[in-house]
Amino acid sequence: MTLGRISQTITAHHHLIGEDGVSSAAIEIVVAYATDDPYSVQFHFRSGSVRWFVSRDLVISGLEAASGEGDVRVSTHGTVGGDTTILTLNNHQDPPADFTLGAYELMSFLQLTEQMVPLGAETRRVQRQIERIDWTRLAAGGAEAGG
Repeated sequence: MTLGRISQTITAHHHLIGEDGVSSAAIEIVVAYATDDPYSVQFHFRSGSVRWFVSRDLVISGLEAASGEGDVRVSTHGTVGGDTTILTLNNHQDPPADFTLGAYELMSFLQLTEQMVPLGAETRRVQRQIERIDWTRLAAGGAEAGG
């Protein structure tokens, strides 16, 4: 099992619904995955320094069929230029935001995460991290050992 962190910059389009109809603006999203948080994929929106941590299982499911409820939804649709994944985020302060990303780019990234921590092996990964913590030293105010 490979340890560490990977990231990839994906150009997405943010779709805004306004008085003049729907407009679209290109936006860079850094998609990241770290083995110390094996359950989630991070979406870092550079333009606003906003980060969303989304369940890796939800993103993978959204490549096959519409997935998610509430704050995060992911769905993939065939388009003229290829498959597009729509990521919908709702922070409950603003209207929900829709972003379209290339489905193949996202799928390639997720395949890399599966090489790092295979699906279903996340719990084992977290348990190993917990086992490496020197709880005695940590309780005494020292630095975490082995992790």
